[in-house]
Amino acid sequence: MQTGIHAARTIKKRVESGAEPTPFKYRDLGSMAAISRRRAIVSFHGGLSSPRPQDAARLRARVLACHGGADPLVPPAQVTEFVSHMGRAPVSWELQVYARALHGFTNPEADNAGTPALAYNEAADRHSWQAMLALFRQTLRAG
Repeated sequence: MQTGIHAARTIKKRVESGAEPTPFKYRDLGSMAAISRRRAIVSFHGGLSSPRPQDAARLRARVLACHGGADPLVPPAQVTEFVSHMGRAPVSWELQVYARALHGFTNPEADNAGTPALAYNEAADRHSWQAMLALFRQTLRAG
């Protein structure tokens, strides 16, 4: 198991070399994975609230948030608030919502967690991974 930042560095190296990153598991999948010099930030089924929403105005990285549309741990009001704060950010950002996906949708072991709030969703996992790769290709090769 890798930590989120180690996994992000591994992906970054593979993208910069032109190689296709291979899927792997890492412990901190729901946290923000910051890429060197913060050119790209990706969140997979992470919480979308912020204790300091004014920080969105200081972002310099492109942001991709991949969210499960049926995630009971991130209420719709939190999603709406995220969109509002990001709308004031001076960067390109995207929120992808995957219908019927619960929290933990990228984790194949989520179904074994014993809670109805978590479930693996193969389609959402595949689509969110491809969205992340596309963002990394655009940002990491651009500068």
